[in-house]
Amino acid sequence: MATSEQAARLLEYEAGLRAAGTRAELGQRIVSGLDPIVGYVNAVLLLGGRHRNRRAVQVSDVARVDRTAPFVVFSERLEAGLARLRPGETGAEGPPPDAASAAHVSEYSTSAVDSALQAEWRDLAAPVVVRIRLPDPWRPERTLGVLLLFRQSRLRLAEREVLEHLAGSMGHALAAQSAKRRLRVGRLPLARVITLSALGLIAVTALIPFRLSVTAQAEISPRDAVVIAAPLNGVVERVRVSPNQSVARGESLVVLETDELDNAVQIARQELFVARSELRAVQQAAFASAEEKARINELEARVTLAETELAHAESRLARAQVRAPEAGVAILEDRSAWRGRPVQTGERILSIADPGNTQITVRLPVADAIPLAAEARVRLFLDSRPLDVIEARLDRLSFVPTQTPDGLTVYRGVARYTGDPGDLRIGAQGIVKLYGEPSTLFMFLFRRPITWVAQTFNL
Repeated sequence: MATSEQAARLLEYEAGLRAAGTRAELGQRIVSGLDPIVGYVNAVLLLGGRHRNRRAVQVSDVARVDRTAPFVVFSERLEAGLARLRPGETGAEGPPPDAASAAHVSEYSTSAVDSALQAEWRDLAAPVVVRIRLPDPWRPERTLGVLLLFRQSRLRLAEREVLEHLAGSMGHALAAQSAKRRLRVGRLPLARVITLSALGLIAVTALIPFRLSVTAQAEISPRDAVVIAAPLNGVVERVRVSPNQSVARGESLVVLETDELDNAVQIARQELFVARSELRAVQQAAFASAEEKARINELEARVTLAETELAHAESRLARAQVRAPEAGVAILEDRSAWRGRPVQTGERILSIADPGNTQITVRLPVADAIPLAAEARVRLFLDSRPLDVIEARLDRLSFVPTQTPDGLTVYRGVARYTGDPGDLRIGAQGIVKLYGEPSTLFMFLFRRPITWVAQTFNL
C-alpha cells in the first residue's frame, strides 16, 4: 500500500510539472510538491547554466524571493562553493556536482565548505544539503539549474533513487519552458536558425544592385518671376490686387501713402516760384544797376536747382504707385496684411509670374540627403493629382542648407519638366522622388542606421 501511495505521489508530482504554464509556476511546483515525497527543512531552486551566474528563483514557504535575504544570499554562495568541488574532496558523497553522468544527486555536510560558510550554515540551515543537478535533456552535460534540499539527516537509498528519477523530469520541464528549446529546426534552435538566415539575407542584399532614392517635399513655383519691391521708404496704403489675380502690363499693384510726398512737391513748387520771381525782379533792375546785373547768374542757378528738386519730388510721388512691368499672375499671400505696414526700399511685396512658365521647387531634408548627380531623375506626385506622375530632371541643388518656417533644415533645389506637365497651379504641393547613383540594396536598407552609428560613436 505504501508503495502504491509513493507511486501515486510521483505521478502527481510529474503531472504538476507538465501542467505548469510559466517558469515561475514551474519553480513553485518543483519546490512545494517535493516535500510529501522526500522530506526537507528548506528547499531552494537556483537557475543558470554556469555556477557563477546561478540565482535563487524559488524558496520553500516564501511567496516572493528577496535577493537580499540572508538565507538567499547564503544559498547562492553555498551553491557557488559546492559547484567548484572535485571528486575526493571532504564532505561530498555521490558524483561531482556538474559531472555528465547518470547520477545527479549529491549530499554534503558543513565540512565540505570553508570556515566562513560553515558558520553561516550552522546559523541559517539544516546540517545536511542534498544537491540535485537539473540536466538539459537534449545536452545532458549542460546544467539548467540546481535544487538544494536542506535536511536534518542523509538520504535513504530509496529516496536517492526517487530524486535521481525526478531530476530528469525537472530538467525536462525547465527545458520545455524555454522557447529556445521548444522551437527547433532539425538539430538547431529556432533562434539560431533565424539569426543565421537574417545574416545570410543581409549578405545577399550587398550583392543585389539597387539605385538609391529619397523622397522630399515639393511645390510648383513660377520660373523667372518678376519681383515687385518697395520703390522707396514708406508705408503701404493698400495692395490693389488679390492673390492669383491676372494683371495687365502697367496696371496699378501697390499704392504707398503720399502725404509727405505731396508736401515735398508743394514745397519744391513754392521754392521754384520764389526763385523765378526773384530772378525776374533782378533782371528788370539790371538795366539801371550793375550790381543787380551781377546777381543774375546766381539766381539762374537757384532756379535750376529748384526745378531739379521739384522734378525729384514729383518723381518720388509718381513712384509711390507701383505698376506691373509685364502681364501675368500676382503671387502674394494676404493683401490685407500689407495695409499700413512700413517698408524699406527694395523690400519684396509680391511677384508677377507667367502661369505657363513653372518649375518644381524641392526641399530635401539634410538628414535624408544622398549623392545626386547632375540631371538626376525626379518624379513628382502632386497631392491634387496622386495618380499622375510628372517626370522631371534636377537642375540644381543648393550646397548650403537653409531652415524652413517649420524648423526643418533642408537643401533647396529646382527641377525642370522633361515633357508637357499639363495645367499646373502655382503653389500646388506634393512629393518628389529623387534617384541617386547606382548602389546596392544593402545601402538602401541600412544607410540610415549606418549613418546614425557613425555619427553617434564618432566613427
